[in-house]
Amino acid sequence: MRLATHFGVIGNDIGKTIDYCHAFNIKYLCSGHWTDDLSGFKEQFAKEGITLAMMELGWVREDMIFGDAPKKNELQNFYDKIKRIGDAGIEIGHLFCALKSSGTQNLYQEWDRIIKFYLELAEHAEKNNVKIASHVGWSPEYIIRDRITFKQLFDAVPNKYIGINMCLGCLQIVSPLDITQDLNKTLDVLGDRLFMIHIRDIKVEEGNKWVDVHMGQGEINLPHIINLVTSAIEQNKIDPIVLPEHMPKVVSEQANEIASAYAIGYVNGMIRQCEWLKVKG
Repeated sequence: MRLATHFGVIGNDIGKTIDYCHAFNIKYLCSGHWTDDLSGFKEQFAKEGITLAMMELGWVREDMIFGDAPKKNELQNFYDKIKRIGDAGIEIGHLFCALKSSGTQNLYQEWDRIIKFYLELAEHAEKNNVKIASHVGWSPEYIIRDRITFKQLFDAVPNKYIGINMCLGCLQIVSPLDITQDLNKTLDVLGDRLFMIHIRDIKVEEGNKWVDVHMGQGEINLPHIINLVTSAIEQNKIDPIVLPEHMPKVVSEQANEIASAYAIGYVNGMIRQCEWLKVKG
């Protein structure tokens, strides 16, 4: 399993980040820190056996594509970043494309705009050999939010460079069946277009509100998910970057790194348990 952590979890010190990754045997890194020399930035980690696998692209807003005319200048910023990611040889660009219905058009018109955007995005992604992992929505107001809408997107945009970041917290809020007894169906729909997993735990409250909690303290059945995802990886069906996210803060001057370390340790423990049970079985 390609377990990753964020660059910046202990600040923007490259040396300390490398030491942190080595301490937890982390081989993959995700980053929202853009440098002028992205290739050089990536190479500093590569020399230490750490792959910079993902860069954050930013957020697509509703007004960018649902307005009277798409905001070409703002959308071009995403395409320019995709080229920079591709030039640096980085695998994934992570895009927040969690779009709510605008209320000014019907849903069919909005889907049409979304599909046109993704078709154009796919051209840039394929040309630059960058996979686009789209973060999904976390309430019923969002258009792309669950297994049904993932499939609708993929059917309309068959390009294999367009995929999903399956955020477990979002699915637990919107469609918990997608990551419980129906997880196999979800993995079948996503297939090799599951580029990322935001692994986290939450407690859902009334009105689609939630509280982030430490792994193992919430409602998400993480052992079940890790087991099925591990099996799918072993069968070469998927190969996602698995990134602990949305960790609750701890009271400490080193809050981010401690919370991240707890999450990494928990996920690693579950992975090891899956391996041991298969050996025994």
